Amino acid sequence: MRSAIVVENLRHPGVLKGVAEALGARHVNYGVLQQHYPAVGKALLETLKQYLQENWNPEVKVAWVYAYRGVAKLMLKGANYQSLADIDGEIETQEEEEAEIIPPKININSEIGITKYQVDSPIEIIENSFEKIKPCGE
Repeated sequence: MRSAIVVENLRHPGVLKGVAEALGARHVNYGVLQQHYPAVGKALLETLKQYLQENWNPEVKVAWVYAYRGVAKLMLKGANYQSLADIDGEIETQEEEEAEIIPPKININSEIGITKYQVDSPIEIIENSFEKIKPCGE
């Protein structure tokens, strides 16, 4: 998954839907199966945790978990898998209950619903954390 493209389009659900579904279709050609998605999500979270270090907290984790789940579901749809992998059950986080945010809901219809209960929305949290670690070339 091209993280920069996804992060840049979180505020543009129509574009995000098209991009994620196209990525899913391309990933089929690379041999990616639907059961690979949870492992990729876990690896993404671990990588973010390592790079963000002291900036990694429950709110950041929950925002990324929900964003990955939504994007993965769109990618799976683009890959024409009959049943979506259990992304929700496979990528669990105890911080979901502890975090003081309402996570972004990115569903297959690409609707993003956010209720703001704190200064930063989940999308802002993702954008800010990605800005700290994004590759220089992107």
